Amino acid sequence: MVDTILKVLTPATSNDLTTLADMKVMMGLQPTDTTEDAQLQIYITQMSMMIARECNRPESTFGYMELRETVRCLQPNRYYTGQWPIKEDEVESIETPRGSVIDPSTYEIEESSGKIEFYGGQTEPIVVTYWGGYALPDDAPPDLTAICQMCVRYFRTYAMRQAVSGIRQISHKESRVSYFDPNAAIGKQAATPESFMNELTRSLLYHYMRFWV
Repeated sequence: MVDTILKVLTPATSNDLTTLADMKVMMGLQPTDTTEDAQLQIYITQMSMMIARECNRPESTFGYMELRETVRCLQPNRYYTGQWPIKEDEVESIETPRGSVIDPSTYEIEESSGKIEFYGGQTEPIVVTYWGGYALPDDAPPDLTAICQMCVRYFRTYAMRQAVSGIRQISHKESRVSYFDPNAAIGKQAATPESFMNELTRSLLYHYMRFWV
């Protein structure tokens, strides 16, 4: 099992996988309607970090940041960085062992996955200092943006349904209004937040996960 100690040197400036403006477009809200802006922004940030946490991302973010990772027990001669994608010219240094910077000709980097393939042996601990992730929200992959927007819409609807699910009658003085909640009939069959995230994880987020072994 690879033993990794990860330290964030420069945090991401944003964790959001979508913008408030795009979220309002997807929900059919007018740009001039600001009544829900504060609530939607909270949802965007919460859902973005929840999705990143599901994918085992450092600091619960896909955001672009600087990290230092100390690696031990590496087998075989390849290592996957905790944050990705990465760019070859933004890997600041690879030390093996600590304090001995190795020549870039002794390893190769796969930018899209964050894989570092070493040629020959290396001495532990290995220390990798690099920048990785996405410049959010503008550079978020479209599928991650869509997932975040899907989560915001689902959890907003779920919260609204829960808020009115127990109301059967409204009275004011001598007037009474009774109604049937159409959501009540489907409420028992609707996905809970837990089952919703589990399904989302299995079907959509698998590609963005890092499994530490």
